[in-house]
Amino acid sequence: MAIGVIAFIFLSYFLVFFPPSIFVVILPLISCIFIRELFRNAEKPFNNIAITILGVIYLALPLALMSAISQFSFTPSEGTYHPFIILGYVFIVWIYDIGGFTFGRRMGKHKLFERISPKKTWEGVIGGAVVALLAAVVYLKIFY
Repeated sequence: MAIGVIAFIFLSYFLVFFPPSIFVVILPLISCIFIRELFRNAEKPFNNIAITILGVIYLALPLALMSAISQFSFTPSEGTYHPFIILGYVFIVWIYDIGGFTFGRRMGKHKLFERISPKKTWEGVIGGAVVALLAAVVYLKIFY
């Protein structure tokens, strides 16, 4: 938890992404999770706390960052919403998945991690990355 708080402070101070007043909301909520587990008398309270906090972070952080990325701009016109950034991200991830599946199915011989995902291959990873890179270049030329 200390590492998460340090990372949160780092992001809020150096990246100016979070306003400092967010600590007024976040820290009491995290304290409530600890207090709830204290009085539940659960068998593994730290596992429950970790699952609760990481579950919230796993859902909320990517969505918040996606929202922040959609308003990112290299030009001085800050504060404008760019939906094509989010659409491009989803599109490139989708193309990577399709390219990885296709290349892995057709040319895959060397297994990546059989214990975790038995049908994934190194050829699929490299093929998916190449196809996603090409799709990103095409997407960039079309929308920007």
